[in-house]
Amino acid sequence: LYADDALIRSRRVTGSEISFRGDQWKQMLKLAMPVAKMRGDTNSYSNVTARQSGGDVIVTAQRYSGLKRYTSPLTLVLRKSREGAWRIVEERSETQP
Repeated sequence: LYADDALIRSRRVTGSEISFRGDQWKQMLKLAMPVAKMRGDTNSYSNVTARQSGGDVIVTAQRYSGLKRYTSPLTLVLRKSREGAWRIVEERSETQP
């Protein structure tokens, strides 16, 4: 679902921020998902809302990390591709160490 040129940003509560392009993020997810599954690292989402902003759809939610046991905000910006498929073009999240 991520566009190759998407901007993925994660801010740690300590103040540092990391960012990746969508193509990099997809590669990292492919490698990390089997490890996360082995560790029982799950997420659940609550207070999910979606609103239209121009041609984009902004999705916000509260993400709960089952492994680290904390809740943090998540925002996704979705946009239709030329082919008509919805793609994530931006993701903003917050993580804890």
